[in-house]
Amino acid sequence: MRSHQTHSSSALSFIFFFFLLFISFSLSTSKLEPSKHKPTRKQSFSSILVFGDSTVDPGNNNFINTIFKCNFPPYGIDFKNKIPTGRFCNGRLVTDFIERVIDIPSQLEYFREYKRKLEKKMGKDKMEKHIGEALFCVSAGTNDFVINYFLLPIRRKTFTIEAYQQFVISNLKQFIQGLWKEGARNIIVAGVPPIGCLPIVITLFSSEALTNRRCIDWFSDVAKNYNILLQKELGFMQMNLAHLGSKIFYFDIYNPLSEIIHDYQKFGFEEVSSGCCGSGYLETSFLCNPKSYVCPNTSAYVFFDSIHPSEKTYFNIFRTLRPVYDSIFGCI
Repeated sequence: MRSHQTHSSSALSFIFFFFLLFISFSLSTSKLEPSKHKPTRKQSFSSILVFGDSTVDPGNNNFINTIFKCNFPPYGIDFKNKIPTGRFCNGRLVTDFIERVIDIPSQLEYFREYKRKLEKKMGKDKMEKHIGEALFCVSAGTNDFVINYFLLPIRRKTFTIEAYQQFVISNLKQFIQGLWKEGARNIIVAGVPPIGCLPIVITLFSSEALTNRRCIDWFSDVAKNYNILLQKELGFMQMNLAHLGSKIFYFDIYNPLSEIIHDYQKFGFEEVSSGCCGSGYLETSFLCNPKSYVCPNTSAYVFFDSIHPSEKTYFNIFRTLRPVYDSIFGCI
């Protein structure tokens, strides 16, 4: 397990937010590379549009008025020239790897603004065609449970955990329906990871946080049950919209990450219960900064900070999801 010095930190409370991005990934790193072979495709996409939390943000948070940023070292330490891009990671995210293998309520308003800008540049018909041929990725839910329900008391006073799961799914469903009305036709929705295994969750909620840093199964079970409900809801949506040309599918993040965590040595990792930055127990965002201790080998850690996986972990998740992606969107 880790042996570096421990820094004192305070518990964090986060504002849940969504990001919209038009991915244009140009940075490179030699540490991890997906296969250079590009399969013949039955379908290509005009662009990737990603809606999600900090696990998929490539740097849009840099332009939001919030203290929870990561556009400073040691974030981005494994990019060429060690450039911090605003990704909550030492390098690339799952969405970056997806971009490499394909051709390339406020959140919706950002999207509408993006469409208006596109229409001015290419005209309405081309804009609508562009949106219809884009791939939409939605990743949300982790902060809803970890922060808005378990860490902050307001939601817990209003909802049972079962009612809150339905509440989150209802909001997400409305969001996806909004994307559909705006022209989205190819949508993948990521489930929630095993939140009981996040270092910050172990630190804040385990009775043995310092002596026996194991996953907290009850928290992960909440995520697992939510994912089951989400998968069913997305299945119903796809059934109802398939005849109109929709592809709405669920991406399982839980099981690939859970397998890595519970059998981390098989994947070449050495540390799983704490992050690479600082003590690894609480540090993220501004608490993981240029003055923080950083582990000498980021690839040995499942998590880069106390919440976000390392680039190597994201790559392993991507590699697991690649066959699913190919089967859904026609790569052969």
